Amino acid sequence: MKSTTKSLALLALHEESQVGGDIVVASSSYYEATPNDEEQTTTSQSSPRLRKRNLQSSSTYAPGCGPSSGTIHSPYLGCYTDKSSSPTSRAFPFELYESYSRDKRLGHSATDCERECSKLGYRYFGREFRGQCFCGNVREGSGGWERYGEGEGCDCCGANVGGGRMCVWENANHPDSTQEVPKAPIVLPNSQPIQQLSAVQAQPAHTSYISTNNVASASISSSSNNQVVPSSSSSSSSSNHFIQTLYTTTKPIGGFRIRLYWQNGYNWQGSSRERFWCMECRGACTDNTSIQIDSCSSSTAEQKFLAIGKTIRPSSNPGLCLTSMGYSGKSNPIRLRSCNGASNQSFNELRQYGKFELQPDDNGGRCLSQHHHPKAKEAIYPENCSKSRRFDTTYWITF
Repeated sequence: MKSTTKSLALLALHEESQVGGDIVVASSSYYEATPNDEEQTTTSQSSPRLRKRNLQSSSTYAPGCGPSSGTIHSPYLGCYTDKSSSPTSRAFPFELYESYSRDKRLGHSATDCERECSKLGYRYFGREFRGQCFCGNVREGSGGWERYGEGEGCDCCGANVGGGRMCVWENANHPDSTQEVPKAPIVLPNSQPIQQLSAVQAQPAHTSYISTNNVASASISSSSNNQVVPSSSSSSSSSNHFIQTLYTTTKPIGGFRIRLYWQNGYNWQGSSRERFWCMECRGACTDNTSIQIDSCSSSTAEQKFLAIGKTIRPSSNPGLCLTSMGYSGKSNPIRLRSCNGASNQSFNELRQYGKFELQPDDNGGRCLSQHHHPKAKEAIYPENCSKSRRFDTTYWITF
């Protein structure tokens, strides 16, 4: 099977959760993509009704955010025009930190806007200029954010969205919203994006499973309609998680590196020269090992990672997850701990293309970074995003 130019090794994570009388299977299943993200339903006398949905990538990507909406639970609605002549002329009625200093009002990412506007109960939010966040509940009419019409040329996840332009999203978790949470494309190790795999390519001969503390080992079978479905070799509960790769080995190999993003104009340690700092295990990737940065090396196994769901794991030991140990600064570095599904092992914004911040799921406003300008062997920990952005050490890229 041919490899894509850049395969992030995001693994397909099969998660089941009880919702009412149904089990909703949130999985990028090995099915051929169905038009319009159609639902497939199966029934069994011995189990609740399964509602399986292909997690097909959304067709609406936010400009400048790579193949994603740039947010976690809010689909992108479009690029629109806004006016800034006075607060009352704004398309949105509420701005975050409006009465604060310029530094406080600017520099927010799309996920910052999403998090804060959602916490305040707003249905819609926008990002404009150099990271200003706006919130509102009305779409149409004189008081709605559509009042000035659509725009063009937005850079939704960039440092500057664009003059008189704003990117708008809808909070899919708002009680009045009928939107679905955006779906990011899943890319498997040395493979094409999952929605591009044919039924032939996804046959069991190409598939293996890995087992971790809360991942059940399993075999697979394929049904007559070319669906490749996990089925346990022994009885297992609906809480089992299946992790599937296209490798024929017993555990994943390879993986991707997470490099500290650099661009022209950055000045680290008094130098404008491009530097290559990568995230790595401090020594062997074993339990309780901390995470640090060091020079990127093409042969260092300690710098290879996998992404499974919202967890990040060393490819040499995928039963361990990057874990936030606290929020008091560099004295609480990120460590490897046994994966247990806890919120301090979930990180938002990891993506295959372009720069991104890594924000712990259990503490908004924190970004994985190191202390001030980067140096070898510095620990990675959850820093205040405002501080890491100020020192140009907030963004990462994968390769």
